[in-house]
Amino acid sequence: ACMVNGRLSQRPVNHVGRSLAPSPGAADTMNFLDLARAIFGLAFVLGLIGLVAWAARRYAPQLIARLNAERTRRDELYGKFMEEISNLFSHAATEEKVDFAQLVGIYALRGRILLQSSDAVAKEADEAIRLMVDMYLAPNRSAANILADARVHDVMRPFAEACRAELSGLR
Repeated sequence: ACMVNGRLSQRPVNHVGRSLAPSPGAADTMNFLDLARAIFGLAFVLGLIGLVAWAARRYAPQLIARLNAERTRRDELYGKFMEEISNLFSHAATEEKVDFAQLVGIYALRGRILLQSSDAVAKEADEAIRLMVDMYLAPNRSAANILADARVHDVMRPFAEACRAELSGLR
């Protein structure tokens, strides 16, 4: 019981004296509005789900094809770089004269790697090239000395690992 305008009322009221209890018949109206809001919300959510499903069906094959093409293109570029750097390694280890044609080819591949690849791959490509240039500039060494050098022992591993990490991210 509450006091409303000096009279005792059985209904709870708010601070301005309005009843907080629903009036007769209001429960039916409130339930209908709640039901209408729920149906509208459900329809909206289902519509969004349908839109996302449509977009996925429409664009997913194109996206997958584009990612596969990009992966193949980078895979070929990295393979070509590894072949060229291996040839350069063999030439640097056995010859005293610098093969500038091969160096230019390696730097051209490096430029493509810089354009298309992550910083980690580009950094490892630079390291491999730096090692080859150092080999050319160093005095001639025997094969045993070259193979004993820890840097030369596995020239391509850091580059290959960076490439693998990048390519696995394109799956």
